[in-house]
Amino acid sequence: MLKRTVFILLAALFTVMACGGTSNLRSKRISTDTRLAGQFDLILYTSLENEILLKIAVLDKRNDDYKLVPYAAKFNFKTFKGLGGNAALKKAEEFLSDVEGDDGMELREIKGPEGGVVAMEARPLFDTFLHGTPDIIDTNYYVHNVGTIKFIVRSAVARPMLIQELKRKGPRNK
Repeated sequence: MLKRTVFILLAALFTVMACGGTSNLRSKRISTDTRLAGQFDLILYTSLENEILLKIAVLDKRNDDYKLVPYAAKFNFKTFKGLGGNAALKKAEEFLSDVEGDDGMELREIKGPEGGVVAMEARPLFDTFLHGTPDIIDTNYYVHNVGTIKFIVRSAVARPMLIQELKRKGPRNK
């Protein structure tokens, strides 16, 4: 089972890289007290991976050269278009407020290929005691096509209890 999971993860990684996702973009942590001016499209993303609920909110700046698109099934995200910056940030905070083990929120700015800010990302920080690190979400942003930036969200930690359970059960066909 573990070999199968590793194979699927590697296949997904190679698929993403083969789709032109070679230019990873940078993110930079900023103060959560930042006031956001302008209009944004708010993308609320949710998925369950390794028994961990992953939630992030991406505030895509409108009227710039890039549109952000999640690399995920449509049922994993919801988009709200044309929100003011502070309204989008407030909605993001409300969305992230019910994450179990949540220990606050972090705000990051996402820089495009030319170095300008193309989006903001709001993500929960987790209790270090539960996961070993407060930042358990790995988000990868890359230029997909001209004018399109895709992002992938996944867990940055393996659940030790899940791995122990898989080892204990052994092969599925016993």
